[in-house]
Amino acid sequence: MGLFWGTALPSDANPENGPQASGGGLQGTVFSSHLAPNCFLSGSFRLHNRGSIASILGISSPAEQASLSDSELVLLLYRSRGVDCVLSLEGEFAFALWDGDRNRLFCGRDHMGVGRFYYAATPRAFHFASSPVEILRNCAGLERRLNRKKLAAMAIPRGHNFFDEQTFHEGILSLRPGSTLIADGRGIRTQVYWKPEIRPELVPQADDEAFSQLRELLLRAVGNSLRGAERPCVQLSGGLDSSAVTGIAAHLLQQSSQRLLALAAVLPEETRNRFSDERDWIEEFRAVPNLDIRFVTAAGRGPFDLIDDPGNYEHTFLRGVVFYLDDAMEDEARDAGADLALDGMGGEFGVTTFARGYALELLSTLRIAPAIRLLRECRAVTGVSPVRVLGRELLSQMFPLWGRRPLVYLTAEFQRECEARPIQPRFWPNHRREQMEMLASRFRTHAALDGLRQESPIRHASPLLDTRLIEFCLAAPGHMKIREGYTRYMIRRAMEGLIPERNRWRATKCEFSPDYIVRYAAQIQRARDFVRAIRPKDPVRTVVDVDKLLERVSLPEPPRVSWERKILVPTTIALICFLRQFEEFRP
Repeated sequence: MGLFWGTALPSDANPENGPQASGGGLQGTVFSSHLAPNCFLSGSFRLHNRGSIASILGISSPAEQASLSDSELVLLLYRSRGVDCVLSLEGEFAFALWDGDRNRLFCGRDHMGVGRFYYAATPRAFHFASSPVEILRNCAGLERRLNRKKLAAMAIPRGHNFFDEQTFHEGILSLRPGSTLIADGRGIRTQVYWKPEIRPELVPQADDEAFSQLRELLLRAVGNSLRGAERPCVQLSGGLDSSAVTGIAAHLLQQSSQRLLALAAVLPEETRNRFSDERDWIEEFRAVPNLDIRFVTAAGRGPFDLIDDPGNYEHTFLRGVVFYLDDAMEDEARDAGADLALDGMGGEFGVTTFARGYALELLSTLRIAPAIRLLRECRAVTGVSPVRVLGRELLSQMFPLWGRRPLVYLTAEFQRECEARPIQPRFWPNHRREQMEMLASRFRTHAALDGLRQESPIRHASPLLDTRLIEFCLAAPGHMKIREGYTRYMIRRAMEGLIPERNRWRATKCEFSPDYIVRYAAQIQRARDFVRAIRPKDPVRTVVDVDKLLERVSLPEPPRVSWERKILVPTTIALICFLRQFEEFRP
């Protein structure tokens, strides 16, 4: 999604620059059109249902439809339906629309929160942007302060689920996915216009018809993401999610004689004899005629690449465990001249769900024969005993936070500022409700994790997060998700003829960065020097448990990856970098 920002001005303001409406207006990156007088729009759009919107507006001419941009369609739809226009939008979007006739600002964010929308209100204006940093950079009157309550919540498991609209920057909020906001003389108010629901009527009862419909939804989702791309690329990890997106994209592009570049992260030559990667599975795609594969090794990169410049963490310290591979892929895509990068993110919420708890669900509803058959088939494919499968599902139901740990080392004193309590989800025993909880967790973490993908000149798209696809897969019965001993059966069945058969039925998956411990060890001295340079009276010590961090980075390196080395140490160092942007935490 593109970068945007803007400011809505109150009725008594009189800016020297920027378009204005009667009694107020917007300034920033603004779009206006004669088709909707006195309305000004700022935002980013990637609509997936332009045809149905044109039909609602009575625009039947294909030429006229093609002449209208996504922004113009949204403006026209707003003029026709007002704030209910979002109910007719599909795709990726985040926007602010100033209605001069009503002296109000109307804002919206897409169903799954792909488009980002941050905002802050001051006595004189309402500020918004696709990044909290853009608000801070463009609004001189807004003080940069740490949201201590939000950060303190990170001391408990799944802490980034709490205070979901609040960012780590005090006073800057994130609009929830599937929500709208109105700011006018009566104040600021938000409303949820969509949330996922379990709607079994979406899925045909006949399996063949259901899988055929799923295939069409997948083709539509990837096709929508490809629209307008001249040099598309895809991140191909070898797993089912990225393989499905790659296979469909190549199939669709072949119809227009376009080529697709696949970027695949593999091990550097020096570590190939020590670890296993996805190279063999990726090579299966060599048979696709219009697919070019480029291996990305990210040689010399590691988890502490960015600590020399704290500005890399100005937006967030939660950049992801193996961001160095993502950065290397981004560099390769840019060098190749790509204008679009597809990925398989989000499949676990829908089309590649594992449907955990389904065996227990069958037993609890006295469907004994199907449960026994399911467990036997799974053992034949995976070798895992039925007792172990049921035991794992039972433990997950009884102790939903089992194995969940904090992400950073915080001081005991700072932890006491936490005002939250652990969330204990209960979905006993129903695999669909577990999927709902996964989606709910995604929506609760939007303000904390939106910074995982940094702004880029290349458009990124995750077709598996398509709303229609998510709704269909949530509604699908369990026997479509686990069958013949295979989990994630839906994607396997729907991908017949679109991905290599060996990949379609694989039951294994390598780590995305299997040589992480080698990269960690190669850069640990840089991390040690960073931590040792923190002086005894450095203000970051009031938040971060620097002594415990120093103890962990000083330990000799083991042959295996641990939670401390993969999560706690790099994330805590990133947190220190993040804190340096605030005046109170500068040495």
